[in-house]
Amino acid sequence: MHETWHVCVQLKLVRSHPRSHQFDETFSASHAVYHKYQTVVHDDPPSKPNERQYTNFLVDSPLIEVVLSVYCVVSVHCDR
Repeated sequence: MHETWHVCVQLKLVRSHPRSHQFDETFSASHAVYHKYQTVVHDDPPSKPNERQYTNFLVDSPLIEVVLSVYCVVSVHCDR
């Protein structure tokens, strides 16, 4: 029997440097996703992927902001 899976993903980019209000509002949820990924996929002990490691690894970035005058709109339809 062939099963078909439909997955809807909502992605929102928020400014992390300087920290934006949206970043602060979503920090705990974002860290929770990172924590689950690190413990399940990489078999890290639960104490290892802490907030500081998350911030150092994925939030603080040596990259500089580049402003592009390009707009991208993506439309996704999900049947439930």
